[in-house]
Amino acid sequence: MGLVTPHFIDERLNSFLSEQNAGESDRIMAVVSSFLPDAQCQSNWFVLTKERLLIVAEMNGKYEILFSYILKDLKEVRSQALKGGGVIIVESNDVKQEVFRYPNSQGALFGSICDCIKGFLNNGQALTFEDTLKVVMKEELNKFCSKCHRPKLSDIKACPFCIDRKKVVFRILSYAKPFSGQLIIVVVLLAFSTLLQLLPAIITGKIVDKVLAQGQVDLLVPLLLALGGSMIIRTALGIVHARISVDIGANVTNVVRKETFDHLQKLGLNFFDKQNTGSLMSRVSHDSQSLQGFLSEGIQYTVHNFFLIFFIGITLIYLNPVLGCLILLPTPFVVLISKLSWRKLFSDFRQYSDSASNLTAFLSDSLNGIREVKTSGQEVRMQKRFAFWSDESRDKIVKAEKTLQSLIPLLNLIIQSSLIFVWYFGSKDVLFAQQNNPSDFSIGDLVAMIGLMGILFGPLQLLTRLNDWMTRAITAADRIFEILDVEPDVKNQEDAQNTKRLVGKVVFDNVVFGYEKHKPVIKTLSLDVKPGEMIGLVGKSGVGKSTIMKLLMRLYEVNDGSITIDGRNIKEYSIETLRENISVVMQDSFLFNRSIADNISFGHPEATRKEIILASIQANAHEFIMKSSHGYDTMVGERGLRMSGGERQRIAIARALLGDPRILILDEATSAVDTETEQKIQNALQHLIKGRTTFAIAHRLSTLRNADRLFVIEDGVVVESGSHDELVKKEDGIYKKLVTIQTDWAKKVFIGGD
Repeated sequence: MGLVTPHFIDERLNSFLSEQNAGESDRIMAVVSSFLPDAQCQSNWFVLTKERLLIVAEMNGKYEILFSYILKDLKEVRSQALKGGGVIIVESNDVKQEVFRYPNSQGALFGSICDCIKGFLNNGQALTFEDTLKVVMKEELNKFCSKCHRPKLSDIKACPFCIDRKKVVFRILSYAKPFSGQLIIVVVLLAFSTLLQLLPAIITGKIVDKVLAQGQVDLLVPLLLALGGSMIIRTALGIVHARISVDIGANVTNVVRKETFDHLQKLGLNFFDKQNTGSLMSRVSHDSQSLQGFLSEGIQYTVHNFFLIFFIGITLIYLNPVLGCLILLPTPFVVLISKLSWRKLFSDFRQYSDSASNLTAFLSDSLNGIREVKTSGQEVRMQKRFAFWSDESRDKIVKAEKTLQSLIPLLNLIIQSSLIFVWYFGSKDVLFAQQNNPSDFSIGDLVAMIGLMGILFGPLQLLTRLNDWMTRAITAADRIFEILDVEPDVKNQEDAQNTKRLVGKVVFDNVVFGYEKHKPVIKTLSLDVKPGEMIGLVGKSGVGKSTIMKLLMRLYEVNDGSITIDGRNIKEYSIETLRENISVVMQDSFLFNRSIADNISFGHPEATRKEIILASIQANAHEFIMKSSHGYDTMVGERGLRMSGGERQRIAIARALLGDPRILILDEATSAVDTETEQKIQNALQHLIKGRTTFAIAHRLSTLRNADRLFVIEDGVVVESGSHDELVKKEDGIYKKLVTIQTDWAKKVFIGGD
């Protein structure tokens, strides 16, 4: 049991709260926790009203208030994550109290509730049930469709059961606006082509009536020439509009694909942390290709067959109104059944697309990690897992195709059943006309109608395939649009400053951040770094050292507090300004499958070969590069796997140095090099860091001896700061303990001590 609205709680509790002036009209929400304060407690409730905060417990069958606060008198209400759960801390009259405990499953919920209360305390914003519910349940509500309340199948946004097909189609077509001239040409050509398609049936009727029935042999050759000419012209028009349609489809798909990739580049790491790379690859490549098939073939056939139904319908009714209506009778039934079946088909094909994305994602992961798979002997296990995803993908497509293939014959039967009635009533009309007035309805007219009916079967049957095309295209487009509709969590402000050169003064002021907001990794962290200063960040793995640097580069937004560079909040700078003035060498440097020179100049493609070589010399990379098969033009392989770990690191260092940054970040930059190479790089760095603000992260503390200051991070806050010499003199200091541990370990390894 979790969040409960004001109206749906236990009657006894409701009566008790009413007695405490916290009845339904005043109460915003009540939340029960599975964590109980003691053994005598049966339930523990967090109750929020418009003016008060109550902690209510059921003790021995009776409710009692453990804590009661007036909201406006509170200084702070916050949630704090602990192992296995969390706690609500209330500060009032300079006294802090832990008033309520909750499990991990309710961490996001209570984090959001505290945010609402914080907004009330900061600006006096009135608390209402509706507004508070919007905030506290945002994450939970996003898992369900707001219309049908089904769980969403997508891992990003849209509900496949409630997708607005018309809206998606019009959005697809909006991308074709730049090609509207070509579209108009296609429509005109299709109209002429459709009219020409009617001529064979009409000419055949004339041959039956004029040549065969009346013996006007002199008309045979002209009619046959007209028949052949119409076929040739129609074929030529078909080739032209098909080529133009292919061009439109390819161009529109290319625009959508590039826009999707461009949008992905704008999204923050927070988005990619929650997504699977293989799934995103599938959306950009496979789904965009599915979209192209619809644009190049589906649309032209749809327009063409719309014209066919329209023109044939007019012609049939002109020849014989009763028979014409009889032939057209199945059309509304086909349209209705197609429409009713679309929701089921869309859901099935959407599930298949998601399953195919999972298969692609697994394939991508397994091939990228093929060395780990082989070295750990997990080939058989990976084969079984691939078989599982492959079987699931097969089951989904079989389910979707079986539904579709069952529908198509049924619709075809409905369409073709009218042929029986046409022959019956048509034959009777011909016989009646021959006995009374042969000009009313001839055998040629019946033959022409049967021929037109055969042509009409094509577009009517295509309605069933169009359902397939539309379903696949809308499924693909919807998955692409889901990405395009994601708002970047890190973006430029409207008045963002483009400053070419920063000085490098960096200040962290009470920064709070968590990858999950209710579980902060960085807690009220403060740093003040002078321009040109070299700072070392020290601490155990997982304390947030690399996270601090990611916040500085604004790869994530801080939850609270601020980061300033040169006295200005980093949000006031454009993202481009920040990235141009900050260079970073990560612990695991990524290299693209390009040449060494391309990788070094990746951030600065305008760099000359001379500048690339100079940066490589400073990073102690020039010597091994020149020994490579093609020097700076040597391909590094996928993810740089043709290079050793030390070589990859030095290429990454050269890449960072090429930008001549004002702020340099070295995140375990020398962790993958041998001692001799490390010493050379350290000597080079001593010259390079002059005039630059440098942040260095290293587990090997000996590499930080020359730092101006060291900050020791523990549990997301700075617990010690000072130079290396100052910190090693601190008795019982954390830094001194770390140095001692590493020194003792080095003795055991290299000296063989006990």
